[in-house]
Amino acid sequence: MPTISLDDPTAIGVSVVLRELDGELAAVNLETGRCFELDDISRRMWALVGEHATFRAVLDRLCAEYDAPRATLQTDLLHLVERLTSAKAEAAPRSRHVRDPVTMPAGPSVGRLRARLCELLGARRADLPTAAEWNELVACARHDRVHLLLAAHLDATGRLRRCPPLIQHVLESALLDAARREALQRHDLGRVIEALAAIGVVPVLLKGVPLSYTCYPQPHLRPSVDVDLLIRRADVGAVHHTMARLGYARAHLIGGERVMHQFQYVTREPATLALAYDFHWRIANPEVFADVLSYEEIARETVSVPALGSHARTLSDVHALLFACVHRVAHHDDADDLIWLYDIHLLAQRLTDDRWRDLARVAGDRRMRAVCERSLARASEAFGACMPPHIREAFADGGDEPSAVFLDGPLRQIDLQRSNFRHLRTWNARWQFVRQHAFPAPRYVLDAYEVSNRVWLPALYVHRLLRGAVRWLRPARSRRV
Repeated sequence: MPTISLDDPTAIGVSVVLRELDGELAAVNLETGRCFELDDISRRMWALVGEHATFRAVLDRLCAEYDAPRATLQTDLLHLVERLTSAKAEAAPRSRHVRDPVTMPAGPSVGRLRARLCELLGARRADLPTAAEWNELVACARHDRVHLLLAAHLDATGRLRRCPPLIQHVLESALLDAARREALQRHDLGRVIEALAAIGVVPVLLKGVPLSYTCYPQPHLRPSVDVDLLIRRADVGAVHHTMARLGYARAHLIGGERVMHQFQYVTREPATLALAYDFHWRIANPEVFADVLSYEEIARETVSVPALGSHARTLSDVHALLFACVHRVAHHDDADDLIWLYDIHLLAQRLTDDRWRDLARVAGDRRMRAVCERSLARASEAFGACMPPHIREAFADGGDEPSAVFLDGPLRQIDLQRSNFRHLRTWNARWQFVRQHAFPAPRYVLDAYEVSNRVWLPALYVHRLLRGAVRWLRPARSRRV
């Protein structure tokens, strides 16, 4: 029987995050390194866990969305949480008794909530939500990871204490927990960077963690589920050796040079911090974006991050803005999550006119004008004008770029992989691509199926190929709402 009750807080002690692995969203327990494949309903359950304060609130939301008995939903939910957060190597359950949802949150409803959040986060003083609006608004803020910004803004303007008591408690607790986590993460990351520097490896920090120190008023206001670092391909072996020596465990992710350009290590400090380090040697997995910026090009213009030590480096403002524009399209289907748009908004504010011209030149050279224009336009719509008119004109003719196809809606897996195949330059690379997708390393397959006896490998490969064929041909589902 589950040991978790409906009235327990959803802020459970271990970190479980949803990540894209082999083209599918899976749950990764950052403490144990275990990965779990989830069906659509289980993924929805876990997403709601991240948006609500108690499991009872999650169950109430599930009952409104799915045509299934409350007792069945409760059992599925609690067993899912129990399995994902357990230190034991168990497979996550699939929800076998739940039919397709009758009603899902409507796009216009989410759009309305995001517009309201943008008003509250903007410079103008917006009216506070009504009591009935608060729960949905905070859930949306947590989903888009701007709840800390919301809490800090309300606190700075003296309006946090005017919120309903439960909402005030939730937001204040989130700020305190985020500040504690940031301090622990800063110490741990500093140790990793120093250890790598000692062997001559200089990683470049990517995404949210460095932005939290260079762009945000306080680093804990920009949450991150992992730390992303770009390294030279030649340094991969040295990084593996160093991370193992420091006591980190390698996560069970699919390998293959043509499948994924990254690997992950996880650590656990009991009751304090679960953290993942993602090491990349190319900036994106889709081939059309993978070489937009190389390590060597980035390294020539890196800037320091003093809060993380003397060896901590990150992207220049131009490269950081280009990367932020590309990442939300390449890996998140052009989704409008507010945290990514706020990153772009803050970075755009830092550019001088000369640096805007540098961005336009690099985006034009790499054929990323349409992607940049879309991302900057979304950020402008959410948080105010951030793109000079002459730069908008420079980005206007990018509709025929290969990367622009990613702006037409989410791609089916077969369309994405066809794009990857076409952009590989040699037939040898294409052969490796097919082989590594069809027949990944035996150790990965055994771990994925929770099987130890290698005699089952042929059957497992056949099952994986059949299941993968269905998944690749399945109509794409938009992550934009």
